[in-house]
Amino acid sequence: MDPVPAWIGAYRILEEVGRGGMAVVYRAMDTRSGVEVALKVLPPYFAHDPVFLKRFLREGAHAARLDHPNIVKTYEVGEADGRHYIAMEFVHGKTLAQILKEHPGPMDPTQAIEILRQVASGLNYAHQRGFVHRDIKPSNLIIAAHTGRVMIMDFGIAKQIAKEETRVTVTGATIGTPAYMSPEQARGEEELGPESDVYSLGVVAYRMLTGALPYEAENALLLIHKILHEAPRSPLELNPQLPKGVAFALLRALAKDPRHRYRNAIAFVKALKQGMYWSPSQREYEHVWSYAAPSSAETPPPFFPSGASQATPPPSRGRRWLWAVVMGGLLAALVLGYLFLPWQTWWSSWWSSLSEQGPSPVAVQEFTVIPPPSPQATKTATPMWK
Repeated sequence: MDPVPAWIGAYRILEEVGRGGMAVVYRAMDTRSGVEVALKVLPPYFAHDPVFLKRFLREGAHAARLDHPNIVKTYEVGEADGRHYIAMEFVHGKTLAQILKEHPGPMDPTQAIEILRQVASGLNYAHQRGFVHRDIKPSNLIIAAHTGRVMIMDFGIAKQIAKEETRVTVTGATIGTPAYMSPEQARGEEELGPESDVYSLGVVAYRMLTGALPYEAENALLLIHKILHEAPRSPLELNPQLPKGVAFALLRALAKDPRHRYRNAIAFVKALKQGMYWSPSQREYEHVWSYAAPSSAETPPPFFPSGASQATPPPSRGRRWLWAVVMGGLLAALVLGYLFLPWQTWWSSWWSSLSEQGPSPVAVQEFTVIPPPSPQATKTATPMWK
């Protein structure tokens, strides 16, 4: 292990905080601004490898172009004394991997969905700008200690879609973490779209909500074989209390064919939220299972395993509209009845009293018919103009 340097350029090294496959990360102080940073340094033996150097510099270039609350900021990409480095925002907190290790077992769905919502927001921002992360996993997601903000780290193998100059890979190897790889990534396909990150986020969600991974094997080769050719373990068998709609969303995110997954990370998290209150039918469950399983897979596991939570699905939009009309009519009838009842009571009492007393003398006098004058009186009458 290389000794911790005291200085790298203008950065005073405070301590080593982590080591990855191709870099060492230090907590350091930028003496020019007084800002605490995470300094990611490429070891000297990798700096002489043009493939690793190109990947490292590409990471800095990509990350520097992304400015989002849920993506760790990149301040500077540089080189000093033969050491290549990337200066990034230092986040005080824990990675999701550390949290899952400290609290094994399924996470509360509401808490898990909130974490996933923030990750999806950052991913969607990167996807809209043509970037695919290609290594979404719990250790690349950090949660700030004081604010609870979730941030995506390590765009080291991120790739800008449809750009020839960014086609960098290790000869004969597949880049990424096997347990969280999409099937197309496990096959070594070079052109990956946002759907690949949606799959990886689906595996992260599966791990959070069930306490286990959809595929497990003794080594990476067997694991990749399962991802490509086997159905995932049913999330309902691992966590019988998981709402059926949430299990439905997980299986669709793990579809073998990218076209069958959710169109983006935001849509996936929205489906998880809706799944908390919606339950698919047996036919819908079998349909989405066919997406996550190869054509030769066995019959899907029971939809309602013993002890499973069976949420009542909300009424459809059509039924909700009909119920709204019916309830509105009943409410209007009650209001009109309340307003009309006093007038009806007064009218009935007045009419009853009128019938008992008979017509009043005033009314008889007012409507007495005066007979017309007789013909004789008309003849003897003196005209007024004479």
